[in-house]
Amino acid sequence: MRLAAVYVLEHFLFDEPQILNFGSKFIYEFEILDSTIKVDIINNSSYIERFWNPGITLMSAIVGANGSGKTSILKAINKGYQEYTKAIFIYENAESNEIVHYVDNRTGNWDELGNYIEETILSIRFPANKNYLKFDSSKFTELYFSPIFDPKIEDFFSHLGLNSSRPEKNLSEIFSDNIRKDVLFLNAEVSKTIKSIYPDFPTYESLVIIPKKLHKRDFTKVYIDTNLGNPRKTETLQHTIERDLRVKNFSNPEGLLKSYLATLTNSNITDALKEIWGMPQYKNTTAEKEHLVHDSQDFIRNIEINILSFLTLNDTFGITELSGSYDFEKILTSTTFYEILNKFLAKYIIQIDNGFYDNEDEINIDNYTQMMDTALRKYSFLVQISGVNTEAVKSNIMDTINGFAAIKKLHRIFVGLAENITYEQGRSILKIDVYKENINRLIEDLFETYSKIREYFSHLPISIKDIIDIESNKNLSYGEKSILNLYSTIYDFTLSNNHVRESENYLLILDEADLGYHPIWKRKFILTLNETIPILFLNLIPMVWDVKDKKKKSGENPHPNIQIIIATHDPLTLSDFPSDNIIYLKKDNFGKSLILNNKIEKKKSFGANITDLLADSFFVEDGLIGDFAKYKIEDTIIWLNEQKIKKEIQEGQYAVLNAEFTYHESIIKLIDEPVIKIKLAEMLDELNDQKEVQKELIQREIDLLNDKLRKL
Repeated sequence: MRLAAVYVLEHFLFDEPQILNFGSKFIYEFEILDSTIKVDIINNSSYIERFWNPGITLMSAIVGANGSGKTSILKAINKGYQEYTKAIFIYENAESNEIVHYVDNRTGNWDELGNYIEETILSIRFPANKNYLKFDSSKFTELYFSPIFDPKIEDFFSHLGLNSSRPEKNLSEIFSDNIRKDVLFLNAEVSKTIKSIYPDFPTYESLVIIPKKLHKRDFTKVYIDTNLGNPRKTETLQHTIERDLRVKNFSNPEGLLKSYLATLTNSNITDALKEIWGMPQYKNTTAEKEHLVHDSQDFIRNIEINILSFLTLNDTFGITELSGSYDFEKILTSTTFYEILNKFLAKYIIQIDNGFYDNEDEINIDNYTQMMDTALRKYSFLVQISGVNTEAVKSNIMDTINGFAAIKKLHRIFVGLAENITYEQGRSILKIDVYKENINRLIEDLFETYSKIREYFSHLPISIKDIIDIESNKNLSYGEKSILNLYSTIYDFTLSNNHVRESENYLLILDEADLGYHPIWKRKFILTLNETIPILFLNLIPMVWDVKDKKKKSGENPHPNIQIIIATHDPLTLSDFPSDNIIYLKKDNFGKSLILNNKIEKKKSFGANITDLLADSFFVEDGLIGDFAKYKIEDTIIWLNEQKIKKEIQEGQYAVLNAEFTYHESIIKLIDEPVIKIKLAEMLDELNDQKEVQKELIQREIDLLNDKLRKL
């Protein structure tokens, strides 16, 4: 099944209805007759069966000047959940060598629940010898992709994991997620097949993990003017004593006195950070790097001190009737990282609820299940304890336990990969072979765990919340990253558990996916899509509903069909499309978009000259060069014409100024279009009744051609 045509009845882009034909077997025309839309079906004489590779049902392009509405049209085609375009979608499906038409009628109004109001839907009338069936959306899935990060795209629904589908992500999260997808794709068998078809497909061999370079001042300046977490000691002590007097729990006077003493001796966060950084095992003694949290010399230790810095900064709490105090010295005198981690966890929990455990030694990350059970049980029966909402306490404690569990798991992952730690360019790094065995499980584990840690520290008022940097061993260009991300994103979709993986037909909508590609890649972009996209979908098995058995079963086709629609600005990309497969968008004089009728205004495309494509299909007017070059050349032409008139008037008295002559001669020599260059040189030489500039330029062309001849 393929989308053959769309009749846009109402859309903010257009003043009147518009027709989009995608170059299928038939061309569709529409006419409104009262409350009925009449559909005419005409054979497409340019249509060729099996024009595209097996698995590709159709490829089409949408082209137009910036602002003409390409993305808005793609949004309507994608049928995003916030898209309310009134339109008719016509699909073709080859069944027993006959084309069966399916219609999705979206011409009605919507109610407040997002459903069509039946009586507002216009009826459709096909030709007498043609019938159509109602479109079944379960058999056809749209997949939208764009390499551009745009937070406004959040309402543009897509089953693909778009960079912009979660605008709250920061750039490092987006980059990490792309790295994760890239590694999974590069390690898959399908990437090897694509590489054999596309030899210069961008790849890399190693994933490089680097302890984040963190500046101490970024941490110390956060709470330097506040008393969050550790208020003024006298006020804290007063609050604690008043609470204990209300509770009147004097069973352990010695313990109370020790807690009061701890309140007086505890540091504030700025001091605590300095004390953590001053611990013997983590102290940065490198003079030129002492402003940094670590010296980049020991991968594991650098990761540990980064984590401890964030945990110290995160040590803020609201004092309640349940709050207890904790001696920070217990953390500073701990020797191993896991011991420090457990002490921090105990500090956090005791500050939330001093009565969570009678014995603080039971607070241990390894007792994860027991602690979570305790939190669920302890706060399940009472809405409040000592006036404190138990649901908030439970949530706070469980979030803390989960955060610390993720931290310990990430640390264990890195320790388990210690043999891959290496020293390069003055820093200790971890290199993971992209093609190593079980890389998929490792990468999923690593990124899922790190994502949880990011989430745990997400509320911190500091711009950088990353413990590590994740890079590839190759510095890929934007275009390389873009094409790799396109394939890895589609591959990532095929690994998901989403029910749409069972669809029989996919419409892949690519919004300027060729942006940033080198011209050589742009030239092969459509050829490569045609040959490789079906390979990405090979492991998806279309499923259909068996009415008799009332369950899903494998469809007749072992693999899904794929249709591709792209939006592009590139003439090299466009030259691979038959003209009937292209939607031409243009803005009128009033700023409204319209779709050109290609049958009336025939456009050049398939195998066309790039200059023709630029001038015709891309609506480049007033020349095919940049405006600055055009301005400079026109300035020289104006000067030449003025000098020519002066020479005719002054006859023998005329003399051109050397400075002006030299300036415009230099401009002419810069021009790379030989016809224009030689003609202007001829006009310049006529001013001095000579042919020297022409001879020089022609000799340059001869030398260039001779050089090319020698290389053949």
